[in-house]
Amino acid sequence: MAEQKPSLVLGTFSSRRFKVQTLLFVQSLRQFGGELANLPVWIFVPEEKELDSDTQTALTDLGVTFHTFAIDEPLLRFPFAAKAIAAAAAEELVNWFKAQLKAGAYWPG
Repeated sequence: MAEQKPSLVLGTFSSRRFKVQTLLFVQSLRQFGGELANLPVWIFVPEEKELDSDTQTALTDLGVTFHTFAIDEPLLRFPFAAKAIAAAAAEELVNWFKAQLKAGAYWPG
């Protein structure tokens, strides 16, 4: 069986205190990621949390696509809760794209 290569990088941004880490992660991926450097990067942000415009612009310039997900505010206090819920939202979105492609939808690019 042929080795399957990664085709997407996912991340979450649930608190402003992770702004620097998120920027460094994507910058490092783009600069040092080798064959992974040009993969699409999707960052999932809770609906109620907005990125400041400087961070959003910097990440957009690095080719990041943003997606929102619903999460109750109290859950954000639990370690990894946002990551688990964001992963479920990502899986749902990927499955939707697969269904669209299977149905014959076409996206240029």
